[in-house]
Amino acid sequence: MLPKLRNNPWLKIWTQPRTTIREIVAFNPKFRFFILAWIYGFVTILHTSQNFSLGTNLSLPAILASGVILALLFGVVGISITSWVLQWTGKWIGGTASYHEIRAAVSWSNVPNIINIFMWLILVGYFGSSVLTNTFAQKPFVGIDLYIVIPIFLVQFAVSIWSLVILITTLSEVQGFSGWKALLNLLIPIAMISIILWLLTALKF
Repeated sequence: MLPKLRNNPWLKIWTQPRTTIREIVAFNPKFRFFILAWIYGFVTILHTSQNFSLGTNLSLPAILASGVILALLFGVVGISITSWVLQWTGKWIGGTASYHEIRAAVSWSNVPNIINIFMWLILVGYFGSSVLTNTFAQKPFVGIDLYIVIPIFLVQFAVSIWSLVILITTLSEVQGFSGWKALLNLLIPIAMISIILWLLTALKF
């Protein structure tokens, strides 16, 4: 076990995810898990609030305060379930990582979400509770609104893509997979969920 991390993983994970997750797992796979879980949970709550238009019926301070308080719970549950599923399905294709190793890979792939939190706060600060409605992205933005929204949307998109790249890379490292096989590890649960949802929908008819 390494006596300490030689580099700052919060910075290094962006450009050297494979080396970084290797060092983290060797040092302590539980390192900074709760901080990372809170970051994931807070962004998840904001997305959920927007999808369900909670900004229509609840005050903005109430939503943000609830998000701050509940973020850790949402994050721990979300990351834990995701990690368990990836370990379970990963074994089908030869994965060798432990649960905590996979959880570390999933957790640290959320570092870019720090930027997403700032993007959300800018949107909320400028547009108020209307951001937390499911029609926000379809609004006809003009003038200064457009110059605020477009760059933020582009940054959020880039952050999402880079988080996925980091996840595939860190998962491939801990599982002993190639990048393509790590992607398959991610796609198997998605395919399973899609099939289950299709069956549930079909049974209604």
